[in-house]
Amino acid sequence: MFYKINEKTQALMKVDENYYRTKIIEEDGIKYSPLSPLKILDENCIMNGASLEGRTQTVKEILNSKSKLPIPVLLQKGIYMFPTTSAKNSNCIWLSYYQIKQYVQNGKQALVYLSDDKSIDVKTSWNQLDSQIKRTSQVIAYFHRLFLNM
Repeated sequence: MFYKINEKTQALMKVDENYYRTKIIEEDGIKYSPLSPLKILDENCIMNGASLEGRTQTVKEILNSKSKLPIPVLLQKGIYMFPTTSAKNSNCIWLSYYQIKQYVQNGKQALVYLSDDKSIDVKTSWNQLDSQIKRTSQVIAYFHRLFLNM
């Protein structure tokens, strides 16, 4: 079952509920997919001109890093997804950068408020989440400059 990431996509979360592997949070509600978050990201990247691996290689170069890389899913619409932890971690949540309204510390973890005021508990520290958001900002700035110079 193909899921098209769009402007209303807020998060992709791993689940292990019988047939389903991903819980998809959108502004309009919740959907489920039998595909993993990485497979959903890969299919969407391919549909938009490059594989997940290709996008990952580009972002590795931009950030000079190999782990927890943000992914430009659909550049024309400004859709950038980033992981809250290693993608292999079962607690990893892929968040859509422009859907984040605010994030606050919640004990030793972080709480993310989305654009529609829903909140998601993120099993990572506030500092880690802040770092991921800043790294995604660097990638967005890189592509913005690239397109300005075209």
